[in-house]
Amino acid sequence: MPLVKLVFEEKEYTIECKPGEEEFLREAEKTIKKKIDNLESAKELNHSKKFLIISLLLASELNNLAKSLDDSSIDYKKIMAELNNLEDLLKKK
Repeated sequence: MPLVKLVFEEKEYTIECKPGEEEFLREAEKTIKKKIDNLESAKELNHSKKFLIISLLLASELNNLAKSLDDSSIDYKKIMAELNNLEDLLKKK
């Protein structure tokens, strides 16, 4: 299993991952670092509280994305139903 070294605020973490997941972890590291940099109110917090806030923010974003995908699938279902209705109408002619 490959080992990937990630650095957050001068602390190094070695993470074991499956082959091919290294780039995924590097991208996640970049995302977390951006969140830390943009979180002005958390600059004075200790390490664990800061990462708890970052985790909550990322989970919230993920939930919002999942909800928006669910909402768009409803539209897709409506569109498919309308297309089926139109197809039925055309078959009757």
